Amino acid sequence: MSERSPRTAVTRWLALGSLLLMVFALAVAVTRREAPLGIYLFCFGPLAIFLPGLIRDRVRTYIWLCFVILLYFITVVLWLFNEPADPVLAWAAMLGIVVFFNAAMLYARWRSQELRAQAEMTEVNEVDTP
Repeated sequence: MSERSPRTAVTRWLALGSLLLMVFALAVAVTRREAPLGIYLFCFGPLAIFLPGLIRDRVRTYIWLCFVILLYFITVVLWLFNEPADPVLAWAAMLGIVVFFNAAMLYARWRSQELRAQAEMTEVNEVDTP
């Protein structure tokens, strides 16, 4: 595993923390409604697909998860406008989504730049070494 800069490490942990906030808010909302197991799978199944890539710290996983998280954004916006009786969970989920999207976007950009620079340094060192 290659070294990360401090800004990359901060954005990665910020992205993961905000994703957990969103998942927690959605889980509490679904639990309050006493939803069946199928609803849980429908809500959290798409996110579970990305867990191995997040654990392995793959940049492409963060990029694709930014696309998927937009579907959750649409759902939470509808939740905010349709059910104003429970706004705290909806705002917590919205905060998690917005922070995740921005942090993951920055992380993917900065981390790919770091990996590209490290690959170039490796190529230069291999060419220079007789």
